[in-house]
Amino acid sequence: MIDAKALSRSFTCNGVKLPDPDPRITPEEVKTIYSHQYPELATAAVTGPEIVAGEVSTPLGMRTATGGMCSK
Repeated sequence: MIDAKALSRSFTCNGVKLPDPDPRITPEEVKTIYSHQYPELATAAVTGPEIVAGEVSTPLGMRTATGGMCSK
């Protein structure tokens, strides 16, 4: 028998693991929430997700304009 299990989400930016503020919102909305604390996220792309250690990890990727970086 196969067991299904819900995985928790986390996000990473500049090597910092960020908790999921609300599992009901999209990764884009999470990026917007964290962009107040991490301004480089304002123009960052959402990449992934990846399954890491039993959870869904979504890297908040490279900036699209000036080449700054926010990655896993």
